Amino acid sequence: MGERGLELMARRGRERRAFGGPLAANPAFQAAYAGARIRLDAARLVVLDAAHALDLHGAKQARRAAARPEQAGRFGGWARPALE
Repeated sequence: MGERGLELMARRGRERRAFGGPLAANPAFQAAYAGARIRLDAARLVVLDAAHALDLHGAKQARRAAARPEQAGRFGGWARPALE
């Protein structure tokens, strides 16, 4: 779902014209797109890390791996329900 959202955002940036050029050429749009890409990739990596911990060490270690972003105040608690 996140990848699809980024695809739609990129398409809109290419197709929409603003300030005499494509919206994708606007630095504010580029910053928003880059931020969304970073957050999506970070979320994917957290899930992969928790899955790896689950495979190697069991659920207790996986919960710790999923809790790391919460401690940093990043993604809220979205990864934890998948491990319970």
